Amino acid sequence: MQVKNYKEPFYYSIITDFYTPSELEEVFVEIEDLKVHLSDTRDEGDPRSNNMKALHLDKVYKNNRGASKILQYNRKIFQLQEELKENIFAEYLQVCNFDVTQLNYYHNGLYHGHKDHAVLSAVSLLHKEPKPYTGGELVFTDYRFTPDLQNNSVILFPSFMTHAVEPVRGPGRHSLNQFFFVHIG
Repeated sequence: MQVKNYKEPFYYSIITDFYTPSELEEVFVEIEDLKVHLSDTRDEGDPRSNNMKALHLDKVYKNNRGASKILQYNRKIFQLQEELKENIFAEYLQVCNFDVTQLNYYHNGLYHGHKDHAVLSAVSLLHKEPKPYTGGELVFTDYRFTPDLQNNSVILFPSFMTHAVEPVRGPGRHSLNQFFFVHIG
């Protein structure tokens, strides 16, 4: 795992090789098991998506988060505070006391520009090798900025940044989106 922090065009961090090879294998097994539960986000009332299916893992594992390898392994981000200290927004991880994770799957789809309703967002880009699709880049539309995200990498950024997923051509683009919140009371 390697962490790189950036200040331009805004503060963000990229963590490469986030999951170990054995963790990644278990994550893909879980993703395959969960695919039958994915639903089209347009059917759920989200007009910004096109051919994107999603599943909120915290609803599936509501009574037993420990049953999910994904929800166990993505906790590693909380252990990276020292490595993330150059990203001024990452300091919010220390005060975030609630997070949720969503599995997204694209097959010839896209997701129009939007802001997340959280404090911080972490997007894990995942696909099986060889890469079965083209396109699907994460773009921050206000800056016309596309970070260099490789397979098994995570980008951590402030949720108020408008971002989109460029058209995906073909199957197999998965992302695990983790949203961090501060709940009071």
